[in-house]
Amino acid sequence: MNKNLLRALAVSALSYTPLYSRLAYGRAVIGNQEEYYLDIWLSNAAHYREQCGGEPSRVVELGPGSTLGAGLWALLLGAGRYTAIDSVQLTDLGRNVDFLETAVRRTGQGDFDANFQRYGLDPAEAVAAVVRRAERVGDELNRLFEGRSQMMAYLTPESVRPGDAPGNDLVFSHAVLEHVDDIDAVNESVYNLLRDGGCGIHVIDLSSHMTHTLWNGHWTYSAWLWRVLRGARSYLINRKGATEYEQSLLRAGFSIKRFERKRSDTVLSRDSLAREFAHLPDDDLTTSGLLVIACK
Repeated sequence: MNKNLLRALAVSALSYTPLYSRLAYGRAVIGNQEEYYLDIWLSNAAHYREQCGGEPSRVVELGPGSTLGAGLWALLLGAGRYTAIDSVQLTDLGRNVDFLETAVRRTGQGDFDANFQRYGLDPAEAVAAVVRRAERVGDELNRLFEGRSQMMAYLTPESVRPGDAPGNDLVFSHAVLEHVDDIDAVNESVYNLLRDGGCGIHVIDLSSHMTHTLWNGHWTYSAWLWRVLRGARSYLINRKGATEYEQSLLRAGFSIKRFERKRSDTVLSRDSLAREFAHLPDDDLTTSGLLVIACK
C-alpha cells in the first residue's frame, strides 16, 4: 500500500472522532489573518469594479468559515449589507469582535496602506472610511449574533427562507466551491441571489487537498476508494474538473465574463486515471485552480 493511500486512510479513520469534527471545518488561517481577509475582499471588489463599475453595496459570501473577516472588511470599506451563508455555523461573536478590533487598530497604524494602494484605493481615504464606520460595524456585529442586525445576516441552508437576501450586487467565495457536491444547485442559488447585472466571483482550488502527494492525484482514486477516504466527513472535495464548473455556470444562465485557469504541470498519464475521470479534457488535467467571474 503506497504512502498516499496510507495517509489518506489515516485521516479518514480520524474523521469518525468527535475531535476531528471540532477541528477540521472552517478555513484555517495562521498568521496575519487581518491582511489575508482584507486581500480577499479587495480583490473581489476590484474584479467587481472592472466588470460592473462602481462599488458593490449588497454582498453575499459563501462559506466564510471560522471568521466573517472578508465581510467585515466589506462593511468597513463601504458596503451597505453583508450576508454570510455557510453549511453550518462555524464562528462566534468573540472571534469576530477580536478580528474587528485588531483590523481597525492596524488600519489606523497604516499597516494596510500598501494593500489599499495595490488594489487602486487611496490609502488615506480607505483609512478614513474604516475609522468612520468602525463603531457602526461593531454595533451591527453584536446585533447579528442577537438576531437583530439590519446590516448583516448569517444563514445556513436550513435557515434560508424563500426571498431571503435577494437583489445582491455580488456573491463571492474563496476556496469553497470545490467542497460542494452539487455545484448545479449552488450556481442556481447564486443566480437567484443576484440582481440583474450582478456578479458571482469565485476562486476555486482544484488540487487534491493533501489526499495525494500529487496536486491532481485525487483523480486516480476509484469511486469506492474515494468513499472510504472521505470517511465520516460531511464534505471533502468534489473532484470536479474545470470544464464541469464552466458547464454548470452556463446551465444556471450565467454570462461568463472571465474563466481564468491556473496552470500546473502534471506527471499523470491517462492510464493512471480512475475510470470516472478517463473523460477529463487535456486542458483540465493541467488546471489546478480557477478564477471565475460570471454575471446575471
